[in-house]
Amino acid sequence: SLVELGDKRTTFEQYKRLLAKWHNVALTVFKQALISTEYTSRRNALTVLLKMLPVFPLGQPHLQMLQQTLEQIKGEEKREDLCVSIKSYMALFGAEVAKPGRIICTEEWNNSTSSSSKSARRPGAVPGGAQACAS
Repeated sequence: SLVELGDKRTTFEQYKRLLAKWHNVALTVFKQALISTEYTSRRNALTVLLKMLPVFPLGQPHLQMLQQTLEQIKGEEKREDLCVSIKSYMALFGAEVAKPGRIICTEEWNNSTSSSSKSARRPGAVPGGAQACAS
């Protein structure tokens, strides 16, 4: 939780670990819903992902897993409305990812899950580790 017992405030490092944990859980749930063959699971996952696009995914590992899952289901989906939803999400997804500083690189993301992140102490580091990723 964000507030520890004794009413201590959460540190920035604890917040980064919680954020990574929440994103891992969200990615797992979305991936399960997308690979499901049930229409409503896929449609609902795409609807929620579209609404969350400005804030999810943040980390490059999640971005890659989500892209792979979407590519996989795009090739096998036969229902036209879901095909259109997948293609439109992927187009908006690509535009969002192209924004500078939008995606946290794998190295920085992995540091947020460790107990001692170097990104917060590195000179010139952007708070939270957000920076443009090398392609």
